[in-house]
Formats: sequence, structure tokens, C-alpha cells
Amino acid sequence: MDDFERRRELRRQKREEMRLEAERIAYQRNDDDEEEAARERRRRARQERLRQKQEEESLGQVTDQVEVNAQN
Repeated sequence: MDDFERRRELRRQKREEMRLEAERIAYQRNDDDEEEAARERRRRARQERLRQKQEEESLGQVTDQVEVNAQN
């Protein structure tokens, strides 16, 4: 293999390495986005559960007050 062919092969290998690295980074970025989306879904679900719990507690207090008033 002469020098020209060897250099051409090295350039081809370098391009392939760069392509694979770019692909790997794209997948990694996609995974990071998916993880962040999952964290956001969990955070929103926690907020929703807290809101429901607070609503139930406030309804329970109103019900208790109504029962006390009914007894009087």
C-alpha cells in the first residue's frame, strides 16, 4: 500500500470514528432528555398527590364542622 492509499484509509477510519462518536453523543443526549422527562412526570405526580391529600383534608375539616354544627 503506498503512502496515498494509507493516508486515505486513515482519513476514512477517522471519519468513521467521528461518525460513531456523534451517534453515541446523540443517543446519550436522548437518554438524558428521557430521564429528565421522567423526573418531571414524577414531580408532577407528587404535586398532584399532595394537592389531592390537601383537598381531602380540607373536605374532612368541613365535614367535621358540619357534624359539630348539626349536634348543636
